[in-house]
Amino acid sequence: MDDFPEKPTLEIEFHENPVASKPLRHSDGTLRYVGGHNRVLAVDSSITCTELVEKLKEFCGYSVELKCPLPNGDLETMITVKSDEDLANIIEEYGRASSPLRPLKIRAILAPQHPGLHSSPPISAA
Repeated sequence: MDDFPEKPTLEIEFHENPVASKPLRHSDGTLRYVGGHNRVLAVDSSITCTELVEKLKEFCGYSVELKCPLPNGDLETMITVKSDEDLANIIEEYGRASSPLRPLKIRAILAPQHPGLHSSPPISAA
């Protein structure tokens, strides 16, 4: 028998596409991503945002931006996860929406991170 309790794990179900894909709106009014891969990653629930993004980078082979819909939301209400606080809030939201009979995996969309797209140009020393 193990003297140490098992650490809780966090399961993230994500859609990964190395080419920035646009969601398609279907006739039923929902958005869906096309192409890419759907995968599940289980990590220790105490993981930091930086560690998670690094693990996703190793998993995908390139830097990614992590976006998550709210548990009962759609793909139009994506939350960009960039900090430990963002990650904690997403985990809390999914925890509230889960039940012992119906545990939820955190859903996520991974987009390739393009350096420089969201940053200001460097300041030149004049």
